[in-house]
Amino acid sequence: MTRLTLPAFVLSLLVMFGGCGDKEPVRPASVTPEMADTFEAYIVAFEKLATDLGAPGMSCLKAVSVAKEDGAAVTALSARGATLREAMKAMGSKDPAARDWFAATYEGRMRSAVMKLGTLVALCKDDPALKLAMNAVMSQFPMMKKKQP
Repeated sequence: MTRLTLPAFVLSLLVMFGGCGDKEPVRPASVTPEMADTFEAYIVAFEKLATDLGAPGMSCLKAVSVAKEDGAAVTALSARGATLREAMKAMGSKDPAARDWFAATYEGRMRSAVMKLGTLVALCKDDPALKLAMNAVMSQFPMMKKKQP
């Protein structure tokens, strides 16, 4: 698994979900309700994490605890996440409509959540404990998992 610095992590999320319009897309048939529901659950978990980490007065030390606490909710989704990841992997580049739907549906919310992390990222960019805690949480998101060598 690739380890990202906090600024690189934020940038990777913005790039992954960037470039989409504001119109409400129609979900393609290849994106099952289960896939959409699972992705939604992960987005909600990420929004909570970002909101909690972006709270006024957040310190690097407190952020480590928050990341671990909020990470428990992400870990609880792991069985659903594995299924989602496999389904998305099977689609691959063969289904640009599905890829575009996910991006168009969630880009705004992800961008808003990522922006909440700006102050913390600037304050704690070199904190090794927070990097470890964030990598542990983010490695649980199916869209962030890397292929194991």
